[in-house]
Amino acid sequence: ALKSVYPVSISADDVLNEAGGMDRVTADDVKAAVMADADEAYTKREELLTPDGMRQLERRVVLSVLDRKWREHLYEMDYLKEGIGLRAMAQRDPLVEYQHEGYDLFTAMMDAIKEESVGFLYNLEVQVKQAEAEVSAAPAAEQQPEAAAIETTQPVEAPAVETAPADHPEKKAAPVLTGAGLDEPRRQVPLSFSGPSESEGAGLSDADPAASAQKARRTLHNEAQASHKDGQTFPGAKPNAPCPCGSGKKYKMCHGKNEA
Repeated sequence: ALKSVYPVSISADDVLNEAGGMDRVTADDVKAAVMADADEAYTKREELLTPDGMRQLERRVVLSVLDRKWREHLYEMDYLKEGIGLRAMAQRDPLVEYQHEGYDLFTAMMDAIKEESVGFLYNLEVQVKQAEAEVSAAPAAEQQPEAAAIETTQPVEAPAVETAPADHPEKKAAPVLTGAGLDEPRRQVPLSFSGPSESEGAGLSDADPAASAQKARRTLHNEAQASHKDGQTFPGAKPNAPCPCGSGKKYKMCHGKNEA
């Protein structure tokens, strides 16, 4: 079981020999031996991928596993909610059962995230590609053209300033990891919604659907009030049916009053 999580380099005989026999070995001894072996394997993995590459691998693996396991957890909670009402047939409170089983599912999800993340960090085959160093800084005249123009148009004798050579090394970009399931992270596109609007003459746009809907309701209400004042009626409309003017009221409470 441990070999499926990380490359084990110790055996049961090594633990027994170190403890002095089966009678002297304890659970703490086994745990300490396994943890020491796992730390050693992780150190070798970090030396192989470089520290920066290992940090990048940790972030991408944990985020990927967390996202996938959380979506699976939400699906499982939906399935649980659909059938939890049947617990009432067994004289059990569906709400209490939903809380207990939901907590158990959440705990199982957290354990699965930890185990799967560790397994990927140890066993995922990746390649480290060193990115090219960043381009050195451009000359000062190119970076600040306005200042250069001022100096050429207004020649002023300035005191000479001695500049020491920069002793800071050029920054190097972080290494790029490539491997199965490690696609380049993409920027999430924010969701947008454009609803119908009445923007003529009001300066509104589809970017504000709430204001557009409010404007449409206000226009409809004004038109209904104008037709109501003119004594307009709708012959054949039922008293309890919605008024054809679109006000949302019953016909007898709206334009039906004009008939009376």
